[in-house]
Amino acid sequence: MTTVPRAHPQLLEVPATDGTVADTQAPVLRSLSALRRETAEAWLRMPAADMQRHYAGRIGHIHRLIYRNSAQRYALLPQDIEFSRALRARLTASAEPGVNVLLAAMLYLAPHEFPRVIALSAVPAWLVNDYFDHMMATPPMFRYAGEADAYCDFMSRWAAYLRDEVAADPYGESGYRLARKFSDTSYFQPVYFNLANVRDVFRARAELLEMALAADDHELDWTSPPRPARTRLKIGVLAVNFSANAEAFATLPVYRHLDRRRFEVVLFALGQKNNAMERFCIQHADGFVRLPPTLQAQVNVLREADLDLVYFSNNLTPTARDLTALALHRLARVQVAGVCSCVTTGMRNIDCYLSGRLSEPADAQSHYTEKLYMVDGAAHCYDFGDSAPAAAAGALRREDFGIPRDAVVFASGANFYKILPELEDVWLRILAAVPDSRLVLYPFGPQWALEYPITPFLLRLAAGLRRHGIDPQRLLVFKTASGRGDILQRLALADLYLDSFPFSGATSLLDPLLVGLPTVALDGVSFRSLVGPGILRDMGLGELVADSVDAYIALALRLATDRPQRASLRTRIDALMRDNPPIFDGRRYATRVGDAFEQMWRDYCAGGLKNKQRMSG
Repeated sequence: MTTVPRAHPQLLEVPATDGTVADTQAPVLRSLSALRRETAEAWLRMPAADMQRHYAGRIGHIHRLIYRNSAQRYALLPQDIEFSRALRARLTASAEPGVNVLLAAMLYLAPHEFPRVIALSAVPAWLVNDYFDHMMATPPMFRYAGEADAYCDFMSRWAAYLRDEVAADPYGESGYRLARKFSDTSYFQPVYFNLANVRDVFRARAELLEMALAADDHELDWTSPPRPARTRLKIGVLAVNFSANAEAFATLPVYRHLDRRRFEVVLFALGQKNNAMERFCIQHADGFVRLPPTLQAQVNVLREADLDLVYFSNNLTPTARDLTALALHRLARVQVAGVCSCVTTGMRNIDCYLSGRLSEPADAQSHYTEKLYMVDGAAHCYDFGDSAPAAAAGALRREDFGIPRDAVVFASGANFYKILPELEDVWLRILAAVPDSRLVLYPFGPQWALEYPITPFLLRLAAGLRRHGIDPQRLLVFKTASGRGDILQRLALADLYLDSFPFSGATSLLDPLLVGLPTVALDGVSFRSLVGPGILRDMGLGELVADSVDAYIALALRLATDRPQRASLRTRIDALMRDNPPIFDGRRYATRVGDAFEQMWRDYCAGGLKNKQRMSG
């Protein structure tokens, strides 16, 4: 019998609706739908000669208000969907659709729903800025199966088109403005969530960012001076800051235990927090430099440091901010990206990518513009310094959430962005197949974003629950945790952990392993889809990695119905975690990283890095 839970301050309420619109939002969305349809039809009827005047006037003002209303991006009524299909058909039918069709389509279609890229030259000057902004707008949430793949395909075409447009006039006014606008507005995180090889799209992105900097008179290339006679390789580790966050935890093992007879390590940061983690990181380096505030001054300091290798410890691939602009410059003799950049940087001046053999597919090099270096085992190792998590006070009890004592509880801490509609459907199929089971999600971590479109996400979940005939009370969606202690408490409710795919977990997998939870993962075909499987295999838990979606479901169901097997796995995982597992064995990892750094240096000295882009395709 289902137990009705009491309201809990940590939980979000999953609406008991059909998931199309929330009851309280329905009148607003119906009004918005009517106004949007009226505006679109006004554009479609309007003579071309009148459009510029009306776009600058009342109709254009209404158009922009509708476009900026986020609700229209999340919840389309049935009549909206039909009308959007008709607009897409009109765009498909014409090689050069009229501006009226384009304006109407901008009210209904996301950029990746356009059937093809419409050239900027085909858009009138009075609309071109808004059209560009529309095409650069990133989806706040993927709404339906296949949308993440469609977005990646669109962005591949759009970035290549923009790259070619700018390359045709790189120092002209139009080329400069286009490259600068791309640099200021681009956000490539949504390109991660698919199985595609994204090397070419990130190479096009990097080329655009480089052209924007070059047009601003930045000297990206630089020849290092003759190297002094020194016995140690001088390694720079470059970060936004060294505060307690996932990137700092994943970077500390890169340098903490490096053999100081072979390596000198200097940390460089854009900012200084003066907190415990930062002090711990500085303590385990040979020097620390806080960089000046301007880009050119930062470049000058790094070049004057005369580094043999520089390692970038933050993700260089979503935006053009922070370290990304620095990474486009030549700063050291050898420049290295690693696991915090979850895809290739595509950058001409990043020579090497440091990964792990268990975290890469057989065709790994084809995914990178950098030359790939792989340590034995998984790519990741973590070191919390003196910031190891502790459980928050006051244990969570199943009865507080209406969970029967003998119910099977699945859990996942996969971030909101990783929970695609396809993954959601798999998890709900598992939930539906295990009577009276529960699914615990805590997807709103601050590492990925500070704000999330929570209501649309809950509505999408509600629609899935309705399709599968599942009581909404069997899904528990937690609010943002105040710290990792809260996460460990939530996991104490669970029996099984479900990893995400096609973008698997890395830092998010540490918590279930710390509390001994058996974890079900899906094998992958790229670094971002093999991160979780690589960690599990490195720990000797390869039997928890399924080779297909059907096998993933079958494994989850088999473990859900086999309590002794779950208990055995818990005991085994607990023992592994107490015995310095590979994921936390910083000394083993540093030995392998040191060998990789020295191999990079030998290849550099032999001229083997000069042709790395040609080698990688």
